[in-house]
Amino acid sequence: MLCNYRLCISHKEPSCVDTKFKDLDKRIDTVSNEIFLVRKDMGIDKMESKIT
Repeated sequence: MLCNYRLCISHKEPSCVDTKFKDLDKRIDTVSNEIFLVRKDMGIDKMESKIT
């Protein structure tokens, strides 16, 4: 699967998150042991956004 957005949760493999984020034209990079991607429509709390 092709995806530009990756969700990285500490101690887990990064997973693709792409269909809901077509409105975002920037790539979200993942860093180990960090959680990136702030989107309330994902239903995930306590996230930090890292858009480069």
